[in-house]
Amino acid sequence: MAKSVSTSVTSIYPWNYALQFWHSRQQPARPVIGMSWYNQPVSASQLREYLTSCGLDVVEAFRSAEWSGYFENQLPPLFPLVMSFPLHTQLLLSHHASQLAMWLRIVSCQVRVYQALSPLHNFDFSIHYYSSDSEFPWVRILGYQLEQLVWECELAFSTSNKEVYPKEAVEQKQQVLCPVTQTIPSSFNVGRWYLHAAQAKQFSQLVRDFHPAHLSNVMAKCLGYQRATVNAVWLLSAALSYLPLPRYPLQILGHFPSPAYVDSVVELKANQGPHGHDFRIVSAATPRLALGQLMALP
Repeated sequence: MAKSVSTSVTSIYPWNYALQFWHSRQQPARPVIGMSWYNQPVSASQLREYLTSCGLDVVEAFRSAEWSGYFENQLPPLFPLVMSFPLHTQLLLSHHASQLAMWLRIVSCQVRVYQALSPLHNFDFSIHYYSSDSEFPWVRILGYQLEQLVWECELAFSTSNKEVYPKEAVEQKQQVLCPVTQTIPSSFNVGRWYLHAAQAKQFSQLVRDFHPAHLSNVMAKCLGYQRATVNAVWLLSAALSYLPLPRYPLQILGHFPSPAYVDSVVELKANQGPHGHDFRIVSAATPRLALGQLMALP
């Protein structure tokens, strides 16, 4: 019997929030609202549009390949976020969330993938929204296949259009941010691409992203930006297409201090380490668009 699908927004009470799964936070905070989405198949057309918009190519698996990108029998590590994006948008637009939630931009993304993601099995998603006066609002998304946790994501948000770091990013600065902000030789320039406005809108439509700053230059200027900005998930997805995947389980850390604008050229600079890559994305106008790591988990 197929599971029922629930996309209703419900308040979270103190006696049941402890039932949630916590893997990365030592002191779990109480979620404000949450929702679930069961038995969601992987759409072949949505996957094809995602691969095209992010410059990713599906390749045949090779016999001896240990680091070789995305294979025809695996999903890219950020694709569950694309599938579940409408859920967190619905949460942010609900009356339970802050009235400013509609204007939030993503400033941090942390993804853990515990095993290769199969396009043949449906996903069950659980998502919760958190907000407090002492930290940035954030959402946590858990993805299950065959009732097993295979993927999880945390997104932190800010209303600021200035350069900003989430609290956790500041705490991890010595470990994560300092290495990738150091001068990287030109030989480590591994990618360069153009953020076309039409492609940025196509990606926003793909993930059901209705942030005004992503859709209109006029609205973006009203919010204090120079012009329309691009979705941070799209920027990160395109960057990952240039970097070989380490072994599973793996982790992706992305911090977005500054917004990336449409109709601009960005460059990806990376430095390979023993377990993965440190990387940063820069442009002529903004030297720090994104900082992050792609690495294998111990």
